[in-house]
Amino acid sequence: MASPRFFIDLHGCPKAMTDAEKLTASLLDKGWLFVSEEEEREYTFVVTCGFLESARKECDRSLEFYLSDPSLSGSVVAVGCYPELFAERIDRLHKGLHLQIGVNRLDELLDSLHVPGVPDGAKVLLGGSRWNYLKISEGCSHRCAYCLIPKIRGPFRSRPWDELAKELDVMAALDLQEVVLISQDTAAYGKDLCEGLSLSGLLRKIDENYSFPWIRVMYLNPQGLKDETWSALGEGRVLPYFDIPFQHASPKVLKGMNRGGDVEEHLRLLERIRKVKPDAVFRTTLITGFPGEEEEDFRILQSFVREARFDHMGVFAYSDEELAASFSLPDKVDQAVAELRRDTLYEVQNGIFHEKLEPLKGSLQTLVLEEPLKRGLHRGRLWFQAPEGIDGWAFVKGAKEKSNAPLFVRIEGYDYDKGGYLTHYER
Repeated sequence: MASPRFFIDLHGCPKAMTDAEKLTASLLDKGWLFVSEEEEREYTFVVTCGFLESARKECDRSLEFYLSDPSLSGSVVAVGCYPELFAERIDRLHKGLHLQIGVNRLDELLDSLHVPGVPDGAKVLLGGSRWNYLKISEGCSHRCAYCLIPKIRGPFRSRPWDELAKELDVMAALDLQEVVLISQDTAAYGKDLCEGLSLSGLLRKIDENYSFPWIRVMYLNPQGLKDETWSALGEGRVLPYFDIPFQHASPKVLKGMNRGGDVEEHLRLLERIRKVKPDAVFRTTLITGFPGEEEEDFRILQSFVREARFDHMGVFAYSDEELAASFSLPDKVDQAVAELRRDTLYEVQNGIFHEKLEPLKGSLQTLVLEEPLKRGLHRGRLWFQAPEGIDGWAFVKGAKEKSNAPLFVRIEGYDYDKGGYLTHYER
């Protein structure tokens, strides 16, 4: 009997990618064959996102596309966050779906496919060939008013060291250049474990036991972020890359979001880190147009961005999600106003980025190659750029692709059309 063939269509965040990798590794372990989207197969798995309505609509379009051609797609299965909260909607919209199963029930999906469980350390690279995400915890116990994650993925729970080590062993065997630690609340790692391991302890343990050239941390929630929590960033091979999603700076808006802090508290945190880690690079995410955000609140946010001088920043116009606590809040902001404020913040940040670019010109930096382009040009990432183009790219001339090891390049400038630094290979 021929082995079943399957295709994975991936949507959503890095955490969804790690879920898809485990599913893929489990099927391959049992002899299934991963084929391209153009090839006939027995199964198509759509790994979904359910966080925002725009993401759910994108998944709806994919499900309809695959369901429209069963001779090519085979049985279509919706997996992940979308089915966790919106099963009735999926049933109503997508007739002929073979199965839908939520993100917390991967074992049930495997049982239904007669694939007994996820192998220890299961890992298949669905992102880049030189980096991979390590999900160190699942769920979230914060109650941010705009967020559905606790309802979708459940409460916060850390993964113990023994479990992480099995996955890291597989990554090490793949000769990866970078491992990226992710979760919904990375700074809280270990608070629920009996083994007494914190985020800083986990980072030191990875640095001591493995030889990845780069170790990166993402999603450090600023609420209660203590000095000892981030102290290991910038030590050893752990990059001084601080991804801290502040979301806002107005105390009134932050209170409405069910978060804490204000401009002064945020800036004090950045100042403490910069004092101890002078090479620190900062990324943040912000939300404009949250219910009740007035012009004064937005002025506070603009002032914060100017003073904080982030290296990278993502801004999202508020999305009013029916199942989120913020849906019932009064004083909704017009969507056009939210989007205008978002664009205004990007203009402020672009000015800061341009100022920060000048001292970078001529500097020697480490870079990892991602893919060859043409005529001796490669695309890659500098050490202060996260995977998947989240912080843009770097283009390097004169490099010869020999290994996964980082290269030394010198920055010449920035190409705003391509969205990347221009560099040349030094050694």
